[in-house]
Amino acid sequence: MHTAYDNNLYQIPGLSPDSDPANRVFEDTRYNAAYSSQPNTPSSGQLVYPTTTRTHHLHQGSDEQAFGQSVALFMAGHDMQETLKQFVSSCLSHSRELRAEALQNQHRAVRHLHLQSEASALEAEAATWELLLHMYADTRKMYPAGTGGQQTAIKTVHHQVAEAVCKHPELLQCARVVTWLEALFRKSQDYQAEQEQGPRFNDQSGVWTDTLTALHRQDHNDSLVTELDPDATTRQRASLQRDSGRDEDALNAYLFEFVKAGRVSEAAETCAACGQPWRAASLLGGGPNGPLPLGPAADAQGQLKAMEKLAAEVEADSSIAGRSMWKWTCYQVAEAAAQHASHLSEASGKHEAAVYSTLAGHLHRILPVCHASADILWAYTRCWLESQVDQHLAKSSDKGDLAKGLRLGKDAVAATQRDHPEEVRRVVLDDVADFWPCSSLTEALPGSLEAVLEAAHHTAGAKAAADMEHWQLHQDIILQHFGALLSRFAEDGSTQESSSAAAMTDKQQAVRLRLGAHLGLALGYLPVPVPTTQAQLNIRSEEDIQADPDPDTPQLDSSDDLFLQETANQLLERYASHLIKTDQHTLVPLYACLMRIDKRRTLYASYLHDLTMHSLEHCWLAYRLAQDCFDKWRSGDVETGLELDRIVEQVMEEAFWRMQEGPNQWAASLRWLCFSDSTLQLAVRQANRVLRQLSLGGPAAMQAGLQFAFEVALLLLARTAVSAVPAVMMHCIALEQRES
Repeated sequence: MHTAYDNNLYQIPGLSPDSDPANRVFEDTRYNAAYSSQPNTPSSGQLVYPTTTRTHHLHQGSDEQAFGQSVALFMAGHDMQETLKQFVSSCLSHSRELRAEALQNQHRAVRHLHLQSEASALEAEAATWELLLHMYADTRKMYPAGTGGQQTAIKTVHHQVAEAVCKHPELLQCARVVTWLEALFRKSQDYQAEQEQGPRFNDQSGVWTDTLTALHRQDHNDSLVTELDPDATTRQRASLQRDSGRDEDALNAYLFEFVKAGRVSEAAETCAACGQPWRAASLLGGGPNGPLPLGPAADAQGQLKAMEKLAAEVEADSSIAGRSMWKWTCYQVAEAAAQHASHLSEASGKHEAAVYSTLAGHLHRILPVCHASADILWAYTRCWLESQVDQHLAKSSDKGDLAKGLRLGKDAVAATQRDHPEEVRRVVLDDVADFWPCSSLTEALPGSLEAVLEAAHHTAGAKAAADMEHWQLHQDIILQHFGALLSRFAEDGSTQESSSAAAMTDKQQAVRLRLGAHLGLALGYLPVPVPTTQAQLNIRSEEDIQADPDPDTPQLDSSDDLFLQETANQLLERYASHLIKTDQHTLVPLYACLMRIDKRRTLYASYLHDLTMHSLEHCWLAYRLAQDCFDKWRSGDVETGLELDRIVEQVMEEAFWRMQEGPNQWAASLRWLCFSDSTLQLAVRQANRVLRQLSLGGPAAMQAGLQFAFEVALLLLARTAVSAVPAVMMHCIALEQRES
C-alpha cells in the first residue's frame, strides 16, 4: 500500500510499510512487550501482554498503525499532500477489505450490516481527506479549471471559462468542491469496473431493434412510436417497445454516471460504441471535455490545440454564441425528455433529462435521480458554478456580437419548425441572446456558495438522511470554519455526559478521535493560513510557498488564532494518550514530536514515569525509540539532541515529588538519566542525592537504594563514566552496612 523506504529511522518494528495489516500489531512481540503498561507480576517477573484487548480492536489498531505509517513518511520528508493521499488510500483499502468480508457473512445478518456500516464510515472518512486534498493541498494557480487549451492570440470561450473560475475566489472555491465530488465518483466507477460490477453494453445496445421488429410486424399499439429518429419519442409523445425502453434507460443511467464523474468524453465514446453516434455528437457540443471541464478533464483540455475552435468562433462573430446556443438546446432536450416521461408516467426519461440538464446547469431535472447526499451536493454546486460562469461570460461579451453570432443558429432551429418559425426565433433570442442563462435556471439557485450548501443540506436532509453524519464536517472544511470543526471533536472527550458521546461505543470514539487528531495535524501543515475573514479563500500558490522564509513552520503557529492551536494540540495529546492506553507505543513518539513543547514534555514525562518499573531493557527500548524520533524531526519546537534530556530530568523531579508511591519508583527513575552521555553528570548527582535520602529511611527505603544503586553504577560504568562509579559504590556499601 505504501512505497518502501530504506535506511529510515521511522522504519521501526510494528511500523513496517510492507507489514500485513492483520498481523502488524503482533510483528515484534519483544518490542511490544517492552511498552506494555502492565506492571511486573511477582510470579514471573515478566510483563503481562493484554492480547485479548488487542484482538478485540484488531481492525481499529490496523487503521491507527496505517495512519502512523503515513505520519512517519511525512516526518521523513514527504509533504502533506502526499500524506493526505496515504490517508485516503488507507481508508479505502480497509473499507474494501470490510466489504469483502461482509460478502462472506451474508448469512449472518447482524455481522453483515455491521461490516457494511464500518466500511461506509471509512469511505466517508476517505472523502474527508480527499476534500482537504482538493480544497487546500493542491496550490497550482490554475487548478482545477486549467488553462482552457493551448494559448492563442485571441481567447476562445474555454480560455474565458477557465479564467473566470480562477479569477473569482468564490467560483474557485466552488470549482474545488465540484472537483472533489467528481473525483469521488470516478473512484467509485473505477472500483466497480475492477470488481466487474455494473451494466454491460454491446454495439446494439443503443439501437432500437425490438421496436423496429414490432413496427415491421405492424403491431396495433397506439402508444408505440411510428418513426425511429432520435426525437421521435418526444415529438410523437409515444414510447419505445418495452425492451428497447429498458435498454435506453439503462444506457442513459450509465451515461449520467460518466457525466457526473466529469467524464464527458468517455460518455460520448460509450454512445458511439453502443450505436448512438448522434447522442455522442450532442454531448460533445460544448467541447470534447464538457462546457466547464475541471480536474483531469481540464488537464486534458489544456493539451488540445485551440486553433480550429478559435476559427469557428471568429467565423460566428462571437466567442460564446455557440456555447450559449448549445446549452440552450441541452436545456430544451432535458425539458422535452422530462415532460415525455411525465406524460407516459414512466421513469425512463429521467436519466436522459439528467444527462442534458447537467450540461445546461438545470438543477430541477437533475435532483430526481440524486439519492445520496454527495449526489445532491454535486448537483447544486455544479449547476451553481455553470450558472455563475455563464453570467460572467454574458457580462463580459457584447450583446450585439452575441445576437449576430446566434443568427445562424436560430435560423437553423426555426427551419425545423415549419408551423411557427417566428415564434421559435423569438424564443431563441429571448432565452439565449438576452437572458441566458434563462431566469428559470438562475432563480432555482441561491446567490452564494454558502447558501448553496445550506440549500443542498436541506434537500439532502429530506432525501438522504442516512448520509448526513459527515455533512457538517465537510461543510466546515469548505467554508473554512476550522475553529468549529476542531471544537466538535474536542467536545467529544470533554464530557462523557453529552448525548453524542453517550451514543458512541468505545471503538467509535477512538475512530473519531483519530480523525480529529489527524485533521488538526493536517491543518497545521497545509498551505492554508487561518482566514481573518470568511469572505475570501486564502490558498497560497506554489510560488508563495517557495517564497516563504520559513516554509516548515506550521501555518497555524503563524496565525493569531491561538484557539485553533490549543484545540489541535489537545486532540493530539488525547490521541497519544489513547495510543499509550491501547499499547500501541511504537506510534507515541511520532505524535509527541508534533505536539507543542509543554504538552509534549508533560505527556512524555508521565509516560516514561509509568514505564519506570518495567525491566531495564524495556526502558532502554522506549528511550531509544523516542531519541531517534526527536533527533530526526527538524521542524516545530523540538530541541534536537536535548529534547529527551529535558524530559527525563522532568521525570526525575516528578518521581521525587511523588514519593508517596514508594521509594522504588524514585530510585528506579535514575536509569533514565543513564541512557545518554549528556545526562551522565546529572545521573551521578541525582544518584548521590537519592542514596543519601534513602539512607535516612527505613529498611524498605534502604532496600530500594541497594536494588537500583548497583544498577546505576553498572550503567555508569557501561557509559564510561568511570570516575563516578566509586562515589556511588561507597553509598551502596554504606547502605548495605547500615541495613545489616
